[in-house]
Amino acid sequence: MFERFDVWLPRKVMHTEFHTPARLDEKLKVVTYFSHVGRTSLTINFDVMSAEDNALHASAYQVLVCVARQRFATLPLPSELVHAIEPFVMDSAHARRAA
Repeated sequence: MFERFDVWLPRKVMHTEFHTPARLDEKLKVVTYFSHVGRTSLTINFDVMSAEDNALHASAYQVLVCVARQRFATLPLPSELVHAIEPFVMDSAHARRAA
């Protein structure tokens, strides 16, 4: 990202909710997807689920803002990046079903 596009994606928002506790030694999986891509920011989601029965243990998201690497001035997301993540943009219900 930095070398190719000369941009930085710092976090603006970071939020986590814990739904049910995981058991010691329980096998977990993390489902990662994008729920929103705007002009200058994107939202990446992380769902922590049981590998056996897909029980949701935690859900989190981060809003990342595209800025110039040197000046930290807001910039539009690089179109090549937007195109690359398009297949991974979905709502949480779709992402969890696909898991």
